[in-house]
Amino acid sequence: MRKNIYIKSMLRQPIRSMLLVLLIATASFAFVVRVVEYMVVRDRIIEIADFFHNVGVLSHRDGITADVSSLIEYIANSPYVARYDRRRGFEGNLIDMRNAHIDGSHYWQSSWAYRYAPYEFFLREYVELMPQLRPIEGFAGFYSGDSFFVGEILDIVHVYLQPWGSQEWRFYPHKMLYVRVDEVIEGYPNRLFEGQTVRLKMEFPEAWEHVIDMWDFDNNVLVGSPFDRIDSPIADVEIGQRYLFKGTYYFMLGRLQLDSLRIMKFMKPIGEQVLYYVPVTLGETIDTVALGMCQQLEFVRHAQSAIYLRTTRDMNMMPTAQAGRDLLSLREGRFIDYDDYLNANPVIVINRHFARRRNVGIGDTITVQVTADQHLVFSPYYMIGNVGEAAPISERITALPKLGVLSTPGASATMPTVALELEIVGIYDVFRMRMLSTDWSSINKFMYIPDSLIPSEWGLQSAYYGDIPSDYTPALWYSFTLHNQRDQSAFLWSTRDTISEAGFRASFVGRDGSGFWATADLIMLSIMLNLIMFSTVLALTLALTVALFIWQRKKDFAILRSLGCPIKDIFVQSATAIAFFGTPAVLIGAVAGWFYSFEVSEEAIEGFGEIITDAIGFGLLPSERAALIASYMETALPPIGWLVALIVVIIIAMLAFVILGNMRSARISVLEILQEARR
Repeated sequence: MRKNIYIKSMLRQPIRSMLLVLLIATASFAFVVRVVEYMVVRDRIIEIADFFHNVGVLSHRDGITADVSSLIEYIANSPYVARYDRRRGFEGNLIDMRNAHIDGSHYWQSSWAYRYAPYEFFLREYVELMPQLRPIEGFAGFYSGDSFFVGEILDIVHVYLQPWGSQEWRFYPHKMLYVRVDEVIEGYPNRLFEGQTVRLKMEFPEAWEHVIDMWDFDNNVLVGSPFDRIDSPIADVEIGQRYLFKGTYYFMLGRLQLDSLRIMKFMKPIGEQVLYYVPVTLGETIDTVALGMCQQLEFVRHAQSAIYLRTTRDMNMMPTAQAGRDLLSLREGRFIDYDDYLNANPVIVINRHFARRRNVGIGDTITVQVTADQHLVFSPYYMIGNVGEAAPISERITALPKLGVLSTPGASATMPTVALELEIVGIYDVFRMRMLSTDWSSINKFMYIPDSLIPSEWGLQSAYYGDIPSDYTPALWYSFTLHNQRDQSAFLWSTRDTISEAGFRASFVGRDGSGFWATADLIMLSIMLNLIMFSTVLALTLALTVALFIWQRKKDFAILRSLGCPIKDIFVQSATAIAFFGTPAVLIGAVAGWFYSFEVSEEAIEGFGEIITDAIGFGLLPSERAALIASYMETALPPIGWLVALIVVIIIAMLAFVILGNMRSARISVLEILQEARR
């Protein structure tokens, strides 16, 4: 530095030198602020855009079961479509674990079968009269709430109850057995355990007329016992004796019981002999083969380990997982993404209540067995009304557009089977179930895995209406996304004729992002103009600063040349001088701008907070709403490497201007330079 004439000369003129340093620092500050603002705001807009992510779906007048397979390839070839999700449904069975469907409710079956008729009556009358329901006879769907146990009868009570929801004067005789459980043969440990007292209930709906005959309406009392006129299959059971029973828990009545220690169970027949009880002495071994219980036990084990698997290429493409649909919401971990599908990652997303009841969480593994024997067995009807009503069955049904897939118990012995060891990566919840503050729904059994884990050739074997195409895809299980969310109108316009001819209508589900995109476009335009303007200001400032530096140092340049100093050395000295004074200025300005840009960026995206708040709508608790808004509004500076890169760019630009200025001076004679310096 002692030999650098430029530095010594600038130190002798501190005021001029400080002005040059100040110009460089100010320009660096403004440039870094605008560059970082652009980067932060752009990243935030990309993140918030995901909040307004929409997926395309197809709807049909025949409902969610309409086959969309003929349109899948056509839509995939649209230039607007990025990818599609073609989901499949399978029933799998947990290995060494039970599901959380402890109440026996079913997401597609009618609760009527549990409340108003014994099992064999339901199969005999309703399956005979409704061929559409016949496939369920060979499946385990009705066995989720069943249990087999041995217990001692503590008390027998006769009661008269009015049917659920009935407005008529009608009371059905019920026989209640209070039983202390001594041994559990099969059943959910959550609902049945040794030492527990349960209430076994058998109702006699056909005997309600006996109650009317024996009722003293003047005194409003029952005269005599209708049970004397009833041929009861449990008339011979005695208090203090041990029996083998089969019962099923019914969730609706279970919620009404006054004593939470006593679980309400409806009695069901045991084995092929249709026995409602079997006497069991202390220490006696139950012969399940002789009683014809083996198939029933197999069905119960199958049903109580069964889960409903839904395969997907990307859960974020599922309509039910879209923001604003108030259905699936992620509680922990993550959803299955497209990378999981491409790499066939053995991962699974489970229900929150299943995780709680089975004490599993993120990072744990569960093993699921799936067979190729899968059947679409949902009923398109839902039973309403009560046994004994005069109206025919055909007048007591209503549409129920649900999709149910079940497998046949024991099919793994003859059908192709896969065993999947799956890592839990996400836990979801269903908003409507949370609002009910209960977990009784069989939705707990729904779990999601990548579609690539199940052989692509596997499909549904049959449906209630007969065989189905191998590529059958119901509208409920198909969705797609676009490259650009703002191309929705263009896509709908370009495909409307072909889709309409097939009987479908395309639409998009999710949150309305029109307000967001309008605001985002204005903000991006503003910060882009700011970036261009301040980049230009930086270039002009550096050029002006270097020009002033060279003009002030012309005399030094001429003296060095007259003394025979090589041009290369002169260039090095001038560049060293500008770097000596300019680099600290660039560092100070850039670092200050780096941290100040955080505040500027927050102000730029502040308007998005209100848009997100309005778009959240229904579906989240207040604390979750606040956390969601904060997660999208949270800004973060880019990696520190970007600051280093910006500093290097500014210094290189500054040195480049010095070299260009000196190159001009090198082409002028020493005399001309000295004459210019005197002016």
